[in-house]
Amino acid sequence: MPALRPRRGGVRRIGLPAPVHPGHAHTRPRAFRARAPRPAGARGAGHGGAGPASAHRRFRRGVNTPGPARWHVTPDREGLASLQQQAADWLQRSGVEARRAQHILLALDELAANVVEHGRAAHWLQLDLASLEDAVELELRDDAAAFDPTRVAEAAGGEPGIGGHGLRLVRRLASAFEYRRVHGHNRVRLRFARTGD
Repeated sequence: MPALRPRRGGVRRIGLPAPVHPGHAHTRPRAFRARAPRPAGARGAGHGGAGPASAHRRFRRGVNTPGPARWHVTPDREGLASLQQQAADWLQRSGVEARRAQHILLALDELAANVVEHGRAAHWLQLDLASLEDAVELELRDDAAAFDPTRVAEAAGGEPGIGGHGLRLVRRLASAFEYRRVHGHNRVRLRFARTGD
């Protein structure tokens, strides 16, 4: 309810919350936006008993656990270094064990480096990170020419091409490795279990 302020000149002033700037609506990626928690014991569609898929999407919550994060950088060496540092800090604050965090940072370095070194006409690079109850999701987007790293990672036989060895390592480390070309942008999504080798 709006707060009541003292009368001035016989008129009661009502304090209204400050408007939200439209640009702030995109501070969290839509795919990673958490729902408000239900009261204890509440059950329904998408909560408790709705199957592993819906349970997987629930966010890991805690007093000091950061929410989903997004960063935009230019696709160059400085941008890549900044992205690595920001991601490392976020993973530490999210409570991801050190060995798993190293795997995630290694995958990020491999994928982002491919864009920096081989992406044609790339102007920006975007990273999204989200901490789920049992996993960490990473999504990397860029506006370079179409390139599907999952096809390189899956290639069988012969010598791998550009980034082939590193991308195969990424596939082994991640529990999910997906690529889509959306509105002229490359989108790579990976999922890592929070614990494990």
